[in-house]
Amino acid sequence: MPILDVSVLFYKLRRAPLALNGSARSSEPLISDVTQLFHAYVFGSAFWYTVRAACRIYDPEMVIGWFRPPAQRNLIPNDLEIYNIRTDAWGLLTIALMLVVVSGAVPIPGLSTGKTRQQHDAGLQPYAKAAILADVFHHVMTGVGAWNHYVKDTHYNTSMGVGVWGCSSLAVLGLLTLVAPPKISGLGYGGKAGKVN
Repeated sequence: MPILDVSVLFYKLRRAPLALNGSARSSEPLISDVTQLFHAYVFGSAFWYTVRAACRIYDPEMVIGWFRPPAQRNLIPNDLEIYNIRTDAWGLLTIALMLVVVSGAVPIPGLSTGKTRQQHDAGLQPYAKAAILADVFHHVMTGVGAWNHYVKDTHYNTSMGVGVWGCSSLAVLGLLTLVAPPKISGLGYGGKAGKVN
């Protein structure tokens, strides 16, 4: 599945004839399947998890400092804290990979996900909504954890603000993806990727 080709999108937007009421006369969709909410959510979440994991793998001591109240920043991280942060990193990468693969955002040939031949040929992915719902739950719970630090003057730091707003934004985008009409969300639409029974 190609990444959004901006030149093709620009060409389609430029040549779409508009009627007097502003609606496009062309029956061809103006925006390709890769720009639907489904792909925005899945790849946005995967990117968010990957950035968080990279920080934890590259410099776990820095991340430990993020979770400590400002009064305890002078403490030296112990082995258990470093282990927990690195384990969290691999868990975040696992969630990112599972979301991308199980939701069907990137079809991987040869992997059986319980689809029939007809579903595979039509691009149907039966687990996309379940994967998104589970991931939204993770964003909500992670956001609640960050919020507990964010609201306390004794625990606030910039990373908690980024966590609250990042998790909240992705949770809202995920919910919008689940409740939006199929043409907008990409779930169950006539495009090939991301369709659900």
